[in-house]
Amino acid sequence: MAELLEVVLESTISNQQFVNRWNYLGSGIPASVSYSFALLSALGFIFTGSTVPADTLFNAIVDLVSPALVFEQAIAKNIYDVEDFYDRPFVGGHAGETEISGDDMPAFNAYGFRTSRVRSDIRRATKRFGGMREGANVTGGNINPSILVKLTDVADKMSEVVEYDDEGNTLTFSPVVVSKFKYTVPGSSPARYAYRYYGEDEGGKTEQLLHIAEGGAWEPYNTVRSQMSRQIGRGQ
Repeated sequence: MAELLEVVLESTISNQQFVNRWNYLGSGIPASVSYSFALLSALGFIFTGSTVPADTLFNAIVDLVSPALVFEQAIAKNIYDVEDFYDRPFVGGHAGETEISGDDMPAFNAYGFRTSRVRSDIRRATKRFGGMREGANVTGGNINPSILVKLTDVADKMSEVVEYDDEGNTLTFSPVVVSKFKYTVPGSSPARYAYRYYGEDEGGKTEQLLHIAEGGAWEPYNTVRSQMSRQIGRGQ
């Protein structure tokens, strides 16, 4: 049975925190590493020195965002294996490296992405990255066409099936969109709802794997997006 993994990337800009999450299905038989380590490596989050591996998701993101945005850590975990997790802190932070011109835009301005839909019962996933510069924005809040190339590269990397060679064993990771279990927050009045991965009481891993969308593709928005929660002084 495939393994369901989650990747979390944490970053800050102007003391405002950005948290991005992805889900992947992992397959193959590990020889010397865990699924979580293999996935972070395949995405470019594990490296020595200061050079992010070329042709990886992390490299595409770093190339898009301003040095004002600092990446703090990447975390991967196997949702249904409590011993399979890996935390990769970037000691001292790893700043964006874009060469886009202009001053930094406010923290609430962001690049936006969304997935295509492959199942009518699972909504699109969306993603936001801060660290925009003025050179990325043209009249009417549109993304500069020359910068859309960078956004398309990020979208392509988020859509890719990635692999890790573990001593000759190939571990494969396919991006998916997860539909989580909806539950009522205990003690809330009026009732409030939240979402979590399917636990043992809801059928666990077997049931969760019935609620994923696989085979979709990410695409960038061609306009500037905004996140009001990222306004200076409005929380994380």
